[in-house]
Amino acid sequence: MKYIKLLLLTLILSHIISSCEKSPEEIFDDITVTINPDFIEYSLQIQFIDAADPAKTIEDLSITILGANKDAILESSGEQNFQVIDGRTFLTLKPELAPSGPDAQIFFQILAEAPGYLPVNTDAFFDYDEKDKNLIVTMINTENPPEGVGYISTQVTLEGNALPEDFDLTLDPGSSKATGATLVLEEGTQFKDASGSVLSGSNLQIQLTHFDPFGDAALNAYPGGFTPESVIGPSGSSEDIVFDTAGFASINMQVDGTKVKEFTKPLKIIMDIDEELNMFNTDTPLKTGDQIPVWSYEIEDNTWQFEKNTTIQEDSGKLSATFTTTHLSWYNLDFYGSRCRYANPIKINAPNLSSTYFYIELVSPYTQRTIKARSVYLRDGQNLNFRNCPNFPVIYKVYSRNGWYNKGDLLFESDATNLCAQELTITIPPESIPTPVSIDLTFTCSDKNFAIKPSYGFYYKEVGTRYWNYAYMTNGKASSSLIKKGDVVEFWIYIAGRVVRFEQTVGEENTIINHEIDAAICDQYL
Repeated sequence: MKYIKLLLLTLILSHIISSCEKSPEEIFDDITVTINPDFIEYSLQIQFIDAADPAKTIEDLSITILGANKDAILESSGEQNFQVIDGRTFLTLKPELAPSGPDAQIFFQILAEAPGYLPVNTDAFFDYDEKDKNLIVTMINTENPPEGVGYISTQVTLEGNALPEDFDLTLDPGSSKATGATLVLEEGTQFKDASGSVLSGSNLQIQLTHFDPFGDAALNAYPGGFTPESVIGPSGSSEDIVFDTAGFASINMQVDGTKVKEFTKPLKIIMDIDEELNMFNTDTPLKTGDQIPVWSYEIEDNTWQFEKNTTIQEDSGKLSATFTTTHLSWYNLDFYGSRCRYANPIKINAPNLSSTYFYIELVSPYTQRTIKARSVYLRDGQNLNFRNCPNFPVIYKVYSRNGWYNKGDLLFESDATNLCAQELTITIPPESIPTPVSIDLTFTCSDKNFAIKPSYGFYYKEVGTRYWNYAYMTNGKASSSLIKKGDVVEFWIYIAGRVVRFEQTVGEENTIINHEIDAAICDQYL
């Protein structure tokens, strides 16, 4: 950066005046400038995790930024060449497009794809008050799905580009799966691509992934989340909706490798209904004759759309719901309620709290299922804004760690509160948080006359443990109550398009860390 060179030149000239007996080379060697390369005002660090094994790194993962604001989003190096390293990426916002005020947000979507995984499209946004964000995106490996998720695939021989006979594919419940699903295709069905043309070929491949309505892994893989930005409701127009799922499925087909989008005859879908489910926002169990709305999902634009209502039936003591469709997508059996885009801010009362990231869940008081969750940076006296809150009472829970798979200790649980109409104060007593350990990090540059005090989010964990935590450092300084004196901590820091990864033993109160980084990173700042 030019201003660093100018600063060095200014220091040299001023030093020459008082060091007439030294050569310019000796003078330059005497000077080290410490800089804070805080060029990034808004940042979003994303961790992509395997739902069955959150500690596993997803290989060959690629992302695409979508939406009306896609051109406003940059990789941290300042380019739009978005890379994923160790299952993580670092996004930022063009400075000239920063939110102009508290009610302004910059929305976009992140489409993530990896071999062997279902693609996932996630809503994201930058807002005025929260300039550093940490997002966890959960992905399903179809060959190793988590508890509550099942996968089956098959292939069928076509004759004359059509099914020669009726065909059904059933995914049965199992030891780790409470409910199942069945697809039924009629004899003579032909298959169309996205343009509506009948596909020619002899080999039909079918993949069915079905999700139970319970379990953290299954629910956190729900496409778009339960408070999605884009929902076309029963009215045919966009509505602010909260979903309460009774089960959902991803259905994919190909004819000789070409994706199927439509059918000439309806596809019948049968989904089991978990006997523990209740009617929406009640403790009344579901029964025969109750109706459930059916929704479809298009991953390309992250939009859910109301399709129809279906009626619960009973067969051999089991509840199920059956519906038909002529187009392929995700399908979801979902009750729904309303949400507010801008809820009342949550007041944080946490005396002596060391600013760090915590995990907050919004939980149904009837089902205890998570409706919405975030990893959030908290500090005493803060007013925390939650977008798209349910417009009905839910329970707010705060945990000591960062993710659904690694929540840590429960620190706070509210009464059922409607944040769209009520106020909420989260109180975290000082005694519930261990004494934090602080670090003071300086990146040094070999053969350079400056050092770096970064202001970035970073990941860290105690060596020998499975899961990473997230924190933010300002001018190289950060603290955490998740590590203690004597711990050997592994750090993972994304800077200037590269990763700095190292281990360090931490002290009791403040650990000074001087870590030499690659010359290629240092050169980014000259």
